[in-house]
Amino acid sequence: MTTEQNIAYQHFHTAVESLAEYKPRYQHPKNDHSSHMYLSNRLNSHTIPSVSAFGDEHLPYSPYYSSGISNNSCASSFTSISSSTSIASSDDFDPLIELRAFGKKAMKREKSSSKKTTCTMEPSLENPNDIIAYSEDIESKRDFYGFKLPTEWVSIEELYRFDRGYKPILERQASKWATFLAEAGNHLPPLCCKLKRYTRKGVPRHLRSSVWMHYSGAQAKMNADPGLYKRCLDMGKESNEHVQMIERDARRTFSENIYFSQPGASVDEEESNPKRRALKNVLVAFTTHLGFYHPSFATLAAFFVLIVDDEHKAFRLLEQVVLYYYPENAFNGRDLSIDQSVLMQLVYDKMPGVWNKLSNKRCFWECSSKKGQMPPVTVVTSHWFLDGFINILPIEAIVRIWDCIFIEGYQVLFRVALTIFKLNESHIHHAADDIQASRILQNTPRGLIDCDAFLEAVFSKTGVANEITFRDIERRRVVLRYR
Repeated sequence: MTTEQNIAYQHFHTAVESLAEYKPRYQHPKNDHSSHMYLSNRLNSHTIPSVSAFGDEHLPYSPYYSSGISNNSCASSFTSISSSTSIASSDDFDPLIELRAFGKKAMKREKSSSKKTTCTMEPSLENPNDIIAYSEDIESKRDFYGFKLPTEWVSIEELYRFDRGYKPILERQASKWATFLAEAGNHLPPLCCKLKRYTRKGVPRHLRSSVWMHYSGAQAKMNADPGLYKRCLDMGKESNEHVQMIERDARRTFSENIYFSQPGASVDEEESNPKRRALKNVLVAFTTHLGFYHPSFATLAAFFVLIVDDEHKAFRLLEQVVLYYYPENAFNGRDLSIDQSVLMQLVYDKMPGVWNKLSNKRCFWECSSKKGQMPPVTVVTSHWFLDGFINILPIEAIVRIWDCIFIEGYQVLFRVALTIFKLNESHIHHAADDIQASRILQNTPRGLIDCDAFLEAVFSKTGVANEITFRDIERRRVVLRYR
């Protein structure tokens, strides 16, 4: 064992002594023992973390790592990207091609779909469940949620092709959920493995609001104190020191979404937009309730207003996410930087070739021991976490990710982030420097429209993020916090 690893173990043993009395914050809002996603009482056994947590020789195999690491140390579901591929910039990257390399089922589904339909087939205007709202003008096309189609990153033909393949998946999931709920007496069932499996495959749109409210604990809080939102809103309208920032961010948030901002609308019409007015109300009430404001609140609140279509419910979801799902000081303290260090440590452990490119071949423990010495890519990844990948990934992938967050917890964000790193592994390896690598990670997620294949990669049993658990994340936090 190297001197560096000895020091790391010493830090861990010092930190782990505090765990005997450790009372985690992440209790389930409804029932402290009703879900495996929260730490609860699972830290009572002081198990030494796997040695790979400290970056030693037991690392997953990476074709881009120069040291001699055993290829058998980790079986990956990802197909290695050809090392002969060379890119000059992120513009040369086609994320759809990369994603299909990682999802065999997605490839089979697309192949099957292409046999049944031709490329000239277009979504019907008469079907309200169409992902793509067809229009004569490509620029005016909108998805189901009111956002412009990502034609800057993906061709319209590719969007149509995905749309055709995804509709049967939505229908199949709706049918499975109907049977699932019927077996549970037409009530949402308690947390279980089957629920988690069904959620990873996607919650039907007509059930999403109820599922999120129920399993997050927001509905229980709303039932227990139905007047809280109105009281906070009334108090906030009388006096709220954050109102100017709220006004500014509310105008900027989802500015191209047709439900928040009609094209060519006047200032007065923008102010009277129901969704934008609901967003402002949620932010005023929440900052009054919480006592501080962060720009990411606007992004999260707008997303919840859009999905649940009720400002009181959006307020309760935002409350649960900020107070129960995210770390305590994620928005106003050190916990965000700790989590970015945890993410970088996971990259260091699982994709050492990627880490070498991002860090200019510096050791992780050298970077973590000095404030502000983490790779520049953490500027990008911190926004991934604060905004919950909203405005980062295509909207259908975002809602699918949040389906899983409300059932499994905050660690889902780490799994998604690691999968994005893995999808871009070869291109990061061939990037000119860490700045270009950061640009690749900033831009390429926008083209990952095949959310089904992407979520399959995120939760693959042999994937790069398979062993990421809440306990592992918390253990790494403790080690890094006490360094």
